Amino acid sequence: MRVGLFTYGMERELTGIGRYAYELSRTLQAEHPDVDVVLLNPYPRSRLAWYRRFPVIPVPSLARLPAVLTMGPAVLDWAARQGRVDVLHDPCGIAPFLWPRSRRYARVVTIHDAIPRLHPEWYGAVDRWLFKAWLPTARFTADAVMTVSTTAAHDLVRHLGLPGPRVWVTYSGVHVPDDADLRVLRGTRPLPFSPYFLFVGRVSRRKNLETVLEAFGDVAATDPTVHLVVAGPGALPGHRPAGPRIHVVGYVNDRDLKTLYARAAAVVIPSLYEGFGLPLLEGMAYGAPTISANAGSLPEIRGDAGLGIAPLDVSGWREAMLTLLRDEALRRVLFEKGRARARVFSWSGTARAVLAVYRTVYERMRGDRPGDDDRPDAS
Repeated sequence: MRVGLFTYGMERELTGIGRYAYELSRTLQAEHPDVDVVLLNPYPRSRLAWYRRFPVIPVPSLARLPAVLTMGPAVLDWAARQGRVDVLHDPCGIAPFLWPRSRRYARVVTIHDAIPRLHPEWYGAVDRWLFKAWLPTARFTADAVMTVSTTAAHDLVRHLGLPGPRVWVTYSGVHVPDDADLRVLRGTRPLPFSPYFLFVGRVSRRKNLETVLEAFGDVAATDPTVHLVVAGPGALPGHRPAGPRIHVVGYVNDRDLKTLYARAAAVVIPSLYEGFGLPLLEGMAYGAPTISANAGSLPEIRGDAGLGIAPLDVSGWREAMLTLLRDEALRRVLFEKGRARARVFSWSGTARAVLAVYRTVYERMRGDRPGDDDRPDAS
């Protein structure tokens, strides 16, 4: 099988969806030699090593969203034929297929969540239009829609009108370091802040950093040694100054991010809604206790391996943070539970589940499988 992966939005640092696409391609390449992956690359000048590790078909005309939505269907059809792909996969959640499903190759899109439909007030006009008018057409133009949690799948069916039999849950994955690697991360150079709570992600209204900032103010008044680290793009909400105990470090590379996870007193994920919640999973993988909001998919991913708090309950966040600072036994329990929970979400498992979808829709397109109810084994 030959798979074409459309890499829109993946020109520089790979975060979020870009990391999903990279890890999926890398794992398919490493563990499934019967699958060839070719990258449909809108950024021929990108310096990402990723593009040097796979065959590439340049599609530079699709570097911007308006072009993807207008020229995209024709250009991607050309690229799919040029690359002789059996499956064309858009992991970006745009579904730039437009016309009805092809008999030349199967078309798959990963839509990571339906949040712009649930909370349009958090998004601009383009995102609202995409989720209201464009993405619902995937029910006609895509052979399969994948998403990354059961919560997100229910949202796509309910709010985008996608047919349930054509929506598959293929969880994202995480790398869980072994004990030796974790000891190395925890024993690296001293950090200028310790102990600290860690927030990872782009600062936005949906991420709800404001609640953690308010709770941390009370925590810091109680414990004069504790810090808060914000790793991700964006300024603090409300034009707050960072201050000597709040550190806004911006985007950090993978190695530094792993170190931050491994040495955190806890990772805080206060999001008002998440379709998956990768920082939660990464925090557990690297042994950090986690405090996450009881919202969206976060309880689904967390299980019983972390603390859950209502997203806007400032006093609840304050008490949870103070508890983890003081209770070493609880930290040890969450360390073990979190690492065990993270191992459930491997990239190997993701690749197997995605490949099951590829094979199902490809065989269905060829007429070897009868219809939407013939579900793959995504175990």
